[in-house]
Amino acid sequence: MTCRANDISPYYYIQHLFKALPNRQHIDDDFTELMPWNVQLDFDYS
Repeated sequence: MTCRANDISPYYYIQHLFKALPNRQHIDDDFTELMPWNVQLDFDYS
C-alpha cells in the first residue's frame, strides 16, 4: 500500500530492492533511501 500511496509499481519497487540490497556494505546501513517515498524508478511501463 505504501507503493500505491507513492504512485510506484510494487513489482518494479521489489525489483529495485533486489538489485540494491546486495550492494549494501553493512547490516547497519541506513535504508531510508530505499523506502518507496525516496525511490525514483526509471522503468518503461509499456
